Amino acid sequence: MKINSSTILTGLFASPCRHSISPIMHNEAFNKLNLNYAYLAFEVDKNNLKDAVNSIKTLNMRGVNLSMPNKKEVIKYLDEISEAAELTQSVNTIVNDNGILKGYSTDGEGFIKSLEEENIFIKDKNITILGTGGASIAIISQAALYGVKGIYVFKRDTNWGEQKKLLII
Repeated sequence: MKINSSTILTGLFASPCRHSISPIMHNEAFNKLNLNYAYLAFEVDKNNLKDAVNSIKTLNMRGVNLSMPNKKEVIKYLDEISEAAELTQSVNTIVNDNGILKGYSTDGEGFIKSLEEENIFIKDKNITILGTGGASIAIISQAALYGVKGIYVFKRDTNWGEQKKLLII
């Protein structure tokens, strides 16, 4: 990768972020695709999130990924959010489109695309989800938007071992 005055900056806003392999992964992908982009990790938490989001426009960054603790808090600093982000009230990707910052929740869409790459199609079908954590919520939301027939969610009760079944749709 050659960085020059035309290199487009992208990155990760997280706290902590030093353990992340995202810069290695994204920069390798940019290199293989022959894109003049660079991906850096930035230590960002609720105390500097607003300034960091403003820097996306100031530095003309193409966008950033977010991790905890920023996924929910960031919404109030964005110009728009996607339908999936609205449903989950969580953003893991911000795209700068000519100064308009739009937030996306991409985990659910990525999961559904990975199923389709394996010729598994869930539209108009019932699905079962185990757990109610952040990734599960993103998958449930995207599945609902995608048009599944029913979503059955199982989660552990606080009494370890006891399962509860929740019908979402």
